[in-house]
Formats: sequence, C-alpha cells, structure tokens
Amino acid sequence: MRTNSMKGMCLKASATLFALVVSCVPFSQSGWAQDGTVKTISWSLGGTTGMYYRAFAPVSNYINSQSKTLRVIPTISSGSTENAANLINRSSQIGCLYPEDAVEAYSEDKSMRYLGPAIKTMPLQFVVLKTSDIKKIADLEGRVISYGAPGTGSRRWMDAFMGHIGLADKVTEVPMGTEEQPNAMKDGDIEMLATAAFPPVARIEEIAVTNPIRILDVSEYLDSFLKAYPVYLAVPIPAGSYNGHDVDVMSFGLATANVATADVPDDVIAEFMKWTYSKEGQEQALSGQKQGPNLDAEDPFADMVVPIHPAAKAFWESKGYTVPDLKTQ
Repeated sequence: MRTNSMKGMCLKASATLFALVVSCVPFSQSGWAQDGTVKTISWSLGGTTGMYYRAFAPVSNYINSQSKTLRVIPTISSGSTENAANLINRSSQIGCLYPEDAVEAYSEDKSMRYLGPAIKTMPLQFVVLKTSDIKKIADLEGRVISYGAPGTGSRRWMDAFMGHIGLADKVTEVPMGTEEQPNAMKDGDIEMLATAAFPPVARIEEIAVTNPIRILDVSEYLDSFLKAYPVYLAVPIPAGSYNGHDVDVMSFGLATANVATADVPDDVIAEFMKWTYSKEGQEQALSGQKQGPNLDAEDPFADMVVPIHPAAKAFWESKGYTVPDLKTQ
C-alpha cells in the first residue's frame, strides 16, 4: 500500500525529473523555456505534502497531457512568500500567492499580474494537546510554540497576529516545518503549533489519534485584528474536525490566487487559463486536494489585489465576466 509519505516522495521525484528534462531546453530572456512551438513555465506551489502542490500538480499534469504548446512544471517551494520571491527573480512565471504577498511583491516589482483564484479562504489553526493547560490564546504567554517554517503563510499570519495582541515577545518561538511539528508536539518540545490549512489536516490527525487535541479560539481578538489587518477574513473551525476538538471556534485566514508577471507572453497565459480554469481543471485539483481548490469560483476577482494580466482579462471576458477596475491599475 502506498502511504501519504511515499506518495509525496513520488510527486517530488516526478517534479525533479521533469525539471531535469526541461533544464536542457533553452530559456528566453523572460525566463520561460521554449523548444519550437512548445513553451515551458514554472508554476511555484509549495511542499509536496501541502495543499498547493497536492491540488495543482495534477492540474499541471493535465495541462501537459492536453496542450500542444505549453508544458508546466509544478515547482516545489516553502509556500506563498517564496512563490512571490520566485516571481520577482523570474525563476518561476506563475505562483500561488496570498493577497498580502501579492501586494508586497507588487510594491517591489510592478510587473505582478493577477490571473485568477486558486484556493478558498483557509483558517489558521492554533493547535494544542487536550491535556494541556493552555485553554485560551492568553495562556500562550511564556510557552514554547511553533509558527511554522520560514516562507509559509502560517508564519507570516502568526507574526501579524501575535504582534497585534502583544504576545510576540512573550513566547519562545521555534521555527519548524510542518513535517517536524507533530513529533515535536507529541514529544513535548513545543506546546502549540500553528498551521494554515483546511481541517482536518492529516498531520494534525496523526497527533489526535493518540493525543486528542483542541483548537484555540481567537474570537476575543478577532474584531480588532481584522480592523487592523482588513486583508484577512474570519473563518470558523467546526467542532468534530479532530479527535478531542468538540466546540466550534473562530479563526482568520486568507484565500490564494494565481499570479504571473507581465512579461509572460499572452499566448502562454491564454493557454494556461484555458486548461486550468476549466471544469476538468477543477476536477483535477480536487483529485489531489479534496478541500480548497477554487478554480470555479463564483467571483473570480474576489482576491484580485494587483493588476490583471491582459490575456487573463481576455479569458474572463470571453466567459462573460466584467473585470473590475483596480486602483493600482
């Protein structure tokens, strides 16, 4: 039987092999590879066990099986923040970005261009063991906790939240990847972990099987935090999401969009849009990640915080949408 870890290893190996195959193809000055009529681009996603990769590696494979002119490399990264950096340095041509990362990237590089939605709004989960005496957010003072790995959304969100409520300098924070966090919590090396994902998360379920958990509620801080950081949205985490989590709680989170750079040619973006934002594209995304893919969003512009790429604009208009004006345009 293939385990999740084995599957992740296979996905990573496939992506690496694909990257090696296309690495011998000459790249244009814009960073995308071209071999006759076929062009190859990098889609910067996340770790092989994360939702971006699980959702959009299958979409990349679908594009590669259908398109006669485009090949897409599902590229491994640490998440949205690194994806933004990959766009800026042109090592990738498309990336999954949170709105805050897109805005920050645009402030540095005005060529950032919106394509369309990627992942629905996901909550930040504050996870503790049910046996812990940490019952509420204020109880984190003086504790050892983990925000997540550098470059991840959870880390950036935690920095903002903990700073806002005045706890940033009152905890001991241990940077840690998502693969490390579960064992660290079970071993008592950390007392809380943060993760930005849709519940139930497999690695949290792994803890809860033998060590029931609870998700901390942030309701008492939510109004002031959302007023200070209006880019975030309130998100509920229902009771029953995990073994031991038996009450509804509130948290906050962000959705994710696909962003490219303006120098990616119109024909490349048009081909990407054609296959990605199709019924089959959404089905492929759901085949890898059952919660979250948002390629068929009712409002494809809800998370548009940078100017739209002209080829993406033409695509959405061809589908009958009116593309809204954006102040930064």
